[in-house]
Amino acid sequence: MASGFPWLTALIVLPLVGAAVVWALPSSARTHVRLVALGFALAELLLGVGALLAFDTADSATHQLTEVQSWIPAFGVSYAVGVDGVGLSLVLLSVLLVPLVVLAAWREQGGDTGRLRHYLALVLVLETFMVAVFAARDVFLFYVLFEAMLIPVYFMIGAFGGAHRRYAAVKFLLFSLAGGLIMLVGVIALYLQGPG
Repeated sequence: MASGFPWLTALIVLPLVGAAVVWALPSSARTHVRLVALGFALAELLLGVGALLAFDTADSATHQLTEVQSWIPAFGVSYAVGVDGVGLSLVLLSVLLVPLVVLAAWREQGGDTGRLRHYLALVLVLETFMVAVFAARDVFLFYVLFEAMLIPVYFMIGAFGGAHRRYAAVKFLLFSLAGGLIMLVGVIALYLQGPG
């Protein structure tokens, strides 16, 4: 079903805006950081429901809600997003889980609103990348988003993990980047062997 509204781009951008708002909250408003993060997470959930309603479930095997914009034309790379039934299910699962994560962190960090603010902003940034990865239809875009997702996860592990969190964060990043290099080789091979 064709839709004029860019559902997937809105789903990708909204949590990023939410993260920026959470990070930029002035000290006087930081006691409301939980409510602000939850508000953005719930707004994202409502957007997800809107995308579901715009999705033609009778034709769930085809990609819908698609958007394509040329990004790096010399290499045939574009900002191409779209979802089939499985992709939409994964996007909806992501937007459903984030409000639950925000609620689960409601009493975490005690009265330290600074730490909680960073944690909730990172959760919203991670939501952006989760939705974008599940919606990406261009292999290079998928690769960039998949690798960029490591950044908020690294900071979450390094700042909020257990006793050896910094060691764990560095180890996570190194192993993930090594796996990402293998995927990059696959992406280059696809470009060289494919139609371009």
